[in-house]
Amino acid sequence: MATGYKIKTYQNLSSFTLSSEHFWKRKESLNSLFWEITSRSFEKYQDLACGNVFKNGLLCSSFIRLHSNYLMLSTGHKNALGSINSYGKRKKWDLKGVLGPDENTEYFSQIWHEESDFLHEINKKFFYVFETSGVLNDLSRDRILSCSLVKAKEADWPRIRVWAGKFASESVARNTEYETVKLARQMLENGTMFMLKRNSESIAMAGFGRKTQKSLVINMVYVPEEQRGNGFATKLVIEMNKIGKSLGFKMCVLFSDQNLEENLYKRMGCKLVGKFSEISF
Repeated sequence: MATGYKIKTYQNLSSFTLSSEHFWKRKESLNSLFWEITSRSFEKYQDLACGNVFKNGLLCSSFIRLHSNYLMLSTGHKNALGSINSYGKRKKWDLKGVLGPDENTEYFSQIWHEESDFLHEINKKFFYVFETSGVLNDLSRDRILSCSLVKAKEADWPRIRVWAGKFASESVARNTEYETVKLARQMLENGTMFMLKRNSESIAMAGFGRKTQKSLVINMVYVPEEQRGNGFATKLVIEMNKIGKSLGFKMCVLFSDQNLEENLYKRMGCKLVGKFSEISF
């Protein structure tokens, strides 16, 4: 086990963010969940266990223990995870899982259980993380040129609710249908949910789920089954990316569980920056 690493914990998310944000920005897309958690102002989120690992005075890893007893890890030094492992065991954490950049979650899961006398059933889900930092290839078909992306209205909610439920059922993410519908409702109320429409007909939807300093995360990209294969998802991503840039963001971030050989975002020219995984113990 590597030595020389020291952990500093914080009493609140505000001081944690001030100390850590410069480090997260080095790999902003893979660390985007840290902005989502630390930007929440609700009192119930302020008591989360959070900390940084330092070596020779330099920050090399961040972590947050969520209320769900999942541990969220940042990018950073793999060897620093040993210090987080030791700290968690001293604090008697009853972890249910870990999420973060794939190589870090894999390694932490191994060392967390290496002293255990019994086998743990591991359930892993992972996503490819893409950035729209370059020019995107428009793979859509000519017949959808008449489609336009518009901000969703309250009148769209019944359809959004149904589609959010179907999105949850098709996704490998841990979110339940209730949580996904709740997120869709928040995006609608925040003005960050959009509908792709042809004349007055709703064809597909997508929203901005969270943001970092330089990017917006495109979430809940959903095309109903009967409309798939027509290029609507491509149209959605291209138009959402345009909106993000018009709002002053450098790029958009997308998470996908689709294999790389068939991955739409890869074929569009989005930049693959890594893998994000969630491991349940």
